[in-house]
Amino acid sequence: MPVRGDARWRPPGSPHNRVLPIPALIREQLPFEHAVCLLSYGQILLLKLALVVIAAALGGHNRFFGMPRLLSSLKEARTEITARPLKRFAAVLHVESVVLAGVLVAAAVLVSSPLLGTP
Repeated sequence: MPVRGDARWRPPGSPHNRVLPIPALIREQLPFEHAVCLLSYGQILLLKLALVVIAAALGGHNRFFGMPRLLSSLKEARTEITARPLKRFAAVLHVESVVLAGVLVAAAVLVSSPLLGTP
């Protein structure tokens, strides 16, 4: 327990007590962004964020590019014209579902791992 004369002691209302719970060694030597990248929890969190951004981009691509092509080809009666947009739309949906499965795995790993700053 730090005492008042100790360099680590901070009064209860000190703004230094409101720092995110990152181990003291990393917090004092590196900025927060670098510390997050070094810890396994932070790396998994960044991976999950990247996977969510990829899934959102794939969904946006399908919504604004794939869907209009598919709907316009479905209005025409020929099967050859419909096959290619339908295959592309389904392929993007498949990739998006695999990416979202990765998001679920990353979330499960995050739930089972200790928070930043806990031993």
